[in-house]
Amino acid sequence: MRTINIIAGMSLLLTYYDDPVGYHSGAEHDEIYMYPTARPLTPDDVQKMIDLGWHQEYDERDYNEDFAVRHYRPDEAWVAYV
Repeated sequence: MRTINIIAGMSLLLTYYDDPVGYHSGAEHDEIYMYPTARPLTPDDVQKMIDLGWHQEYDERDYNEDFAVRHYRPDEAWVAYV
């Protein structure tokens, strides 16, 4: 993951939080994550996140399939592997 893609994804997500200066991110080992947003992303912005290399992880998803707009869940965090 390129640094510019991490920054671009975080910047896009910040527009969907009610308090954009609040604590919305975290990091663990080799991943950066952004907590679920206050408002759902538009399908175009979901695609932008995917194009930047971000995805969502949750137990019910088939991880053999690439993450796509149809997999988006507004109540799940976004993840970027670094």
